[in-house]
Amino acid sequence: MAKSPVNIAKSVKDRLLNIARKEGRVFDVLLVRFALERLLFRLSISDHKERFVLKGGMLVTAWIDDDNRVTRDADFLGQGTTDPDGLIADFRAIMMIECEDGLQFDIDALDARAIREEMEYGGIRLKTAAYLERTRIPVTIDIGFGDAMADASQRIDYPTLLDFPAPYIRVYPPATVIAEKFQAMVALGVLNGRMKDYYDLWAIPRSLDITPDDLDAAILATFDRRGTAIPSSRPPGLSSDMLEDEAKQRQWRAYAASIELKGIDLDAVLDAVWGLVGPSCERLLAKKS
Repeated sequence: MAKSPVNIAKSVKDRLLNIARKEGRVFDVLLVRFALERLLFRLSISDHKERFVLKGGMLVTAWIDDDNRVTRDADFLGQGTTDPDGLIADFRAIMMIECEDGLQFDIDALDARAIREEMEYGGIRLKTAAYLERTRIPVTIDIGFGDAMADASQRIDYPTLLDFPAPYIRVYPPATVIAEKFQAMVALGVLNGRMKDYYDLWAIPRSLDITPDDLDAAILATFDRRGTAIPSSRPPGLSSDMLEDEAKQRQWRAYAASIELKGIDLDAVLDAVWGLVGPSCERLLAKKS
């Protein structure tokens, strides 16, 4: 059996740099992805593994085959304490778990602040840094509370960049991710500038099978929990109002260019998203009538 490198951190940096060069990826983005991935592993072997459910961009990147869809934070649904000091203590305990991956988290710098962005439910944002030797990697963790999951049983082996043990963690079901992003589109309308959400709802069904029953249950639970009426027709955030807004067209073109998505315009994405969620709305409203 080959011996482990004496300097694991240097080996990790070298291997991540090789990936960046060979695949044309941004080294800093890979560093953040690696740090968050190893945070997930520490969570998965901690006493807190049942309390935090992965959602958001980090989960979407595990589902879709697109290295350009990147994220710079870990997003969780939290269960249990919402107290910032309690969460700092919990994540310090998680980050202190020793793993042979060369990564060290700065637990003394760990900070927590309340967040409330756009129409999202409030939560807590934790920030600190991780280090590979002297290389500093920013770490951001967003934790929300109180949202509804129609299916709370799903777990995955999170894919790893390098040959370290994979985190086995609780995750949002795909249908719930879709439902929450759709609810935000309904609530925000043409004010919605989160083009990555439109992309995700276009891309996720191309990688995963979403059953009508699962999607119906997720939309019903999410809209009920957030006090949003299920739309009976195409909402402004998925309508021609978006297409006629030149600012939205520019936002979409800029986002598409940033992920090297070619030949897919905003019109096609909006049609695909409504084609996904529209039938669920019809079924749910028919059951209520």
